[in-house]
Amino acid sequence: KRIEVSDMEYFKLDAEIRRKVKENESILIYCSFGSVRASDTSAVNTFIKKLFQAVHDRNCIVILSINSIQHENTLSEAPQNVYILKAAPQIEILARADLFITHGGLNSIKEAVYMGVPMLVYPLHDITDTAGNSSRIVYHQLGLRGDLLNDTVEDINKKIVELINNDVYKKNIFTLREKDEEYSLLFRKFYDELTPLH
Repeated sequence: KRIEVSDMEYFKLDAEIRRKVKENESILIYCSFGSVRASDTSAVNTFIKKLFQAVHDRNCIVILSINSIQHENTLSEAPQNVYILKAAPQIEILARADLFITHGGLNSIKEAVYMGVPMLVYPLHDITDTAGNSSRIVYHQLGLRGDLLNDTVEDINKKIVELINNDVYKKNIFTLREKDEEYSLLFRKFYDELTPLH
């Protein structure tokens, strides 16, 4: 229910994206790394270039949200099926996305689970919570983890194909969402019993 900030460009492109997805029966991939530190720009740029190659001839539409001007040279290489935004309404896009490529922040993971979207996680660092988050995604089969620096174009392609074609990830996400809703109801009931209204 959070209020989302959107690039005005999104509102210009949204109808076109929806039309292309429908007419071509394309898959919709949403990719966001959140705010990227200057020290991580090179690694993210290298990955984005490989992602561009991986999706170039695929029947898909990619919405790439990247809010740093440090990526401008890389973004100029985007193929025609990639739309680039400085800020995107993540929940709105995830509601209709088939795949989410993310750095693995907890809020993004929760939103993907709530919207039922399998994840391809590329943590930026081995020592942050995103590394642990990605391990849990893999363990619970909610998605796959990649290696930002070392995955090849072929590796990225294989992971996209696996996540799109194997229903197990989506089923596991829905199972987890149901459990979360069940526990949330139990918690609210327990909390209400402990704190009666005056």
